[in-house]
Amino acid sequence: FDEGEKTLSLSFDDFIISATLNDSGYLAVVSGESGYKAVVTVYNTTAEQVLTYYVSSGYVLTAEVSPDNDFLIVASVQYENGDFCTKILKLELSSGEETQSVYIQDAAVLKFIFLAEDVFAAVGDNAVYFFSDGLEHLETFDSSGAYLIDAVGGDGFIALLLREQKTGNRARIVVLDTSGQVRAELSISAEILDISACGRYVALLYSDKAEIYTYELELYSSTDATNNARTAIVRKDGTLMLVSAPSARLFIG
Repeated sequence: FDEGEKTLSLSFDDFIISATLNDSGYLAVVSGESGYKAVVTVYNTTAEQVLTYYVSSGYVLTAEVSPDNDFLIVASVQYENGDFCTKILKLELSSGEETQSVYIQDAAVLKFIFLAEDVFAAVGDNAVYFFSDGLEHLETFDSSGAYLIDAVGGDGFIALLLREQKTGNRARIVVLDTSGQVRAELSISAEILDISACGRYVALLYSDKAEIYTYELELYSSTDATNNARTAIVRKDGTLMLVSAPSARLFIG
């Protein structure tokens, strides 16, 4: 949907594993396909198929188109020489040619976050791996035993939600810059229901309030009027959309 108008509707004969939409409106869908492990299909802004990539080995978890629509990156779980790993594959969108690949040992990559035109983060189950657009490994942030619950990206940063236990009230928010270095950190003693990032802002949703921070984790604004919201979507201008089952409300701090 774009301003209330339906712009794209797709149906699939098999199950959908993942679907990602980049900032330019290109959609990458990973779905089941008879005779293959999966198929990755990329659609442009007019719903035309611009790439179809059939996967015959490994189990694809996610795929995403670069912000400039030049290439596709695909993450698949593989076993190489008996070792568990994730293979990250880069394909040129114009030709479908496989240009580069890299392996991350003992990790499952669950999502990609592009931080700049030439840098992206591969978010694993217990670490975040930073790569150039040529798949050169730049840096790794390890959660050091904490559970990596979620990761969201803004303009030039990634914000991580870490917990000492999978559930509970003890949490940390860690902001990393494009080089993978810690820029800010915040300890939280309350259950966080959702985390969101956009522009230069990070939003945290609790059961009784919502808070908006700058990317340096300085408090920008807050509200107690959450109306049992379960999802928070911070916008580029620092306003916040709070979504509950029957409604959505816009908070302007």
